[in-house]
Amino acid sequence: MGGPFSCLLMYSIFCVVVWCAAGELATLHPVNGSFIHWAHRFIDPAAGVACGWNYACACIAFGCADIVAVTGLWQYWFPTPQKPYVSFCLIIFFMNAFAVKLPSSILHLILIIGFGFVAMLGGNPAHDRIGFGYWKDPRPMAE
Repeated sequence: MGGPFSCLLMYSIFCVVVWCAAGELATLHPVNGSFIHWAHRFIDPAAGVACGWNYACACIAFGCADIVAVTGLWQYWFPTPQKPYVSFCLIIFFMNAFAVKLPSSILHLILIIGFGFVAMLGGNPAHDRIGFGYWKDPRPMAE
């Protein structure tokens, strides 16, 4: 309801605040692990365990969400039978199951940015330019 520019602006401000807070905490108390160690250290050991299990469940959910997104994208771009989905599901699983390395993160960025810009600029199956369409109606800073 706030308009696309308002949402982008608030999301950017929130990300900068979280990034600065995490950077300050990482500088003040460096740990040889992830943010779960900070929950264990500053809140309670039980909070660290809960944070770890929450993160594990979130990773499983993200894997499932990736599979659903890939199947939806595949059907949008190539309306074919569902046999190719299995290979993409396995690729997504292996990209998310192991530690993030530079080539897989670069591949993620190339695919996201590439498909996004191609779809925005009219390279989608409907051949319509959908990029920045919501900046006109409702205005960029709708009330």
